[in-house]
Amino acid sequence: MKSCSIVKGNLTNSTIWVVCVLFWLATAAQAGVVYVDQNATPLIRDGLTWCSAFATLGPALDVAVNAGDSIIEIRIAQGVYTPPPTTLPDARDATVQLINDVSLIGGYAGCRGARPDDRDITRYETIITGDQNLDDALMEFGDNSFHVITGNGTNASAVIDGFTITGGFAHGDSRPAPRTGGRNIGAGMVNDSGSPTVRNCIFQGNKAEIGGGMKNRNSSVIVINAIFRDNDASFFNLSGGNGGGMDNENSTPTIINCTFVGNTSGGTGGGMCVLGSDVTIYNSIFWDNTAPGPQDETAEISVSFDSTITVTNSCIQDINPDDASVAYGGTANGNIDDDPLFVSLLDDLHLTANSPCRDTGDQNFLLPYVVTDLDGHARILCQDVDMGAYESGIGDQNCDTIINLADFSAWLTCMNGPAPSKTLISCQAYDYASDSDVDLLDYAAFQQSVTAAN
Repeated sequence: MKSCSIVKGNLTNSTIWVVCVLFWLATAAQAGVVYVDQNATPLIRDGLTWCSAFATLGPALDVAVNAGDSIIEIRIAQGVYTPPPTTLPDARDATVQLINDVSLIGGYAGCRGARPDDRDITRYETIITGDQNLDDALMEFGDNSFHVITGNGTNASAVIDGFTITGGFAHGDSRPAPRTGGRNIGAGMVNDSGSPTVRNCIFQGNKAEIGGGMKNRNSSVIVINAIFRDNDASFFNLSGGNGGGMDNENSTPTIINCTFVGNTSGGTGGGMCVLGSDVTIYNSIFWDNTAPGPQDETAEISVSFDSTITVTNSCIQDINPDDASVAYGGTANGNIDDDPLFVSLLDDLHLTANSPCRDTGDQNFLLPYVVTDLDGHARILCQDVDMGAYESGIGDQNCDTIINLADFSAWLTCMNGPAPSKTLISCQAYDYASDSDVDLLDYAAFQQSVTAAN
């Protein structure tokens, strides 16, 4: 392992520190990657490998900023992380500030894994929480970060991918914040004049007065394969507030294959609030979000103040589900209001075999680099992309919605190598491990699925 070794001579300690930092940056630039793993226990934490990873986010973010354009990724292993401490007077202004041309990627096995670079955001859940003192279980929220993640001043090259974002608490303080907009907005994430890319993230349990899960102001954020659930936007008396899941103000966000469930607002837009904005939504599900008044489509998405909204191939709950009247462009836009039939509305938002959201999205709305779902499985497994964050069909090689021995026929062919195609009957349905290689490990998982289904 490389390290910084200097014979002191007449050098001052500060000079030695500068030389060491420059040495580190030169070494890191060769790889372009910084590693963070709270579970690694190295003698030296230099962030250059999984087993010498930084334990916290702060040093990795500092290195990426100071390294110019030589660092392109910060990889973070499974665990629970908090925003780095702030130099601002209020400790609650601590936030994870995204960086242009740098991808913040979670869900890795890390140093203690048999294969540290294995990535599975469900198995290796990586949480960033605003609960700085980890005392939310005691109902102590007053010390939480106002915003867990901040995308201010960024463009689409600033990427966050593979995290559960929780514990943001933007309440009771409307002062302008030095770098994060108002302190009462965007508890999970705030984008004020910033337009980052958000992929494969779960925003859960964040509370603000406006924009519980995410607040966008003067921004054009892209959100893909994300879940917004159990976020809240309301004042302390539970009245007022906008956008439990997401609030958009003078913004142009694009939402692709996302699921908004169980978010609440004390004012308008339990799922999403759109004010003076132009919002585009593809292949997404808005269900069981609540706001005062009739629990119709406006409880899911509230639109006002000269806004425009384009909703296509999406499922939006209204006051009379499963009827012929569908909001936001209706069936002409491929939208439905049928119950999406989740495995469990409470804790499992995968689609069941009979879900009307299966194969009813439109793959033409996928961006070229969107090839997997929130699980890391192929984004298209049967006829077309599903609505929502998860794709159905893993193990169902013949696409008959049943996993049984009839799906066995192509195993020998598929085990000969990777399967890059997106065809009706493809090897990707066998790739349980999401590593583009069908092997005996996948076969073992398939056998378990067959046994469970029969």
